[in-house]
Amino acid sequence: SFFRASSTAEVKGESFLSRYGPLLGGILEAQIGMIMFNLGLTYGFTSIGDQVGNLLPSAFMQTALEKDSPYYSNYTGGVALVLWTMFLLGFLATRAEPALNVVGQTVERLSKGSFKASLLVYAVCVGVGLGMAVGATKILFGAGLIYFVFAKYAIALLLTLFAKEDFINIAWDCAGVTTGPVTVPFVLSTGIGFS
Repeated sequence: SFFRASSTAEVKGESFLSRYGPLLGGILEAQIGMIMFNLGLTYGFTSIGDQVGNLLPSAFMQTALEKDSPYYSNYTGGVALVLWTMFLLGFLATRAEPALNVVGQTVERLSKGSFKASLLVYAVCVGVGLGMAVGATKILFGAGLIYFVFAKYAIALLLTLFAKEDFINIAWDCAGVTTGPVTVPFVLSTGIGFS
């Protein structure tokens, strides 16, 4: 136990701090790192998402935040630009997700290199990017969210019925991994600003 180990260490002439100092230092460094990460996420990444979400509609419609809006006289071109931007933002935010890279490396190692980590990561990035673009069309045109959700889950469940178990496990794990500390705050802040 912890107390027995510390008393044994002191008997041998080793102090508690010299024995457990590196562990306590590591815990302190991890805590400081998590605090800095959360501050950067809150004041950096999330605020960028808010700004992007507020400014994107200015590309194709008059908004109160931008007096010179709309920036594109062609409504269709402005909407296409917004959808493309939403796709890219979803793609890049997912690409920055650290847990997704770990899952990709694990899958590549377990498959002995036949399933490349980059293929998995980029497939998930495209999926999230498409999801953000579809979500933007929901906000832009007022389409019912329930239809999008049912359609996506129907496709996922249908593919689950016919795929091999290894692929099913990887796919559902990747779906869970994309809801990590980088992607979710950015997607939510962009969506809230956008609406």
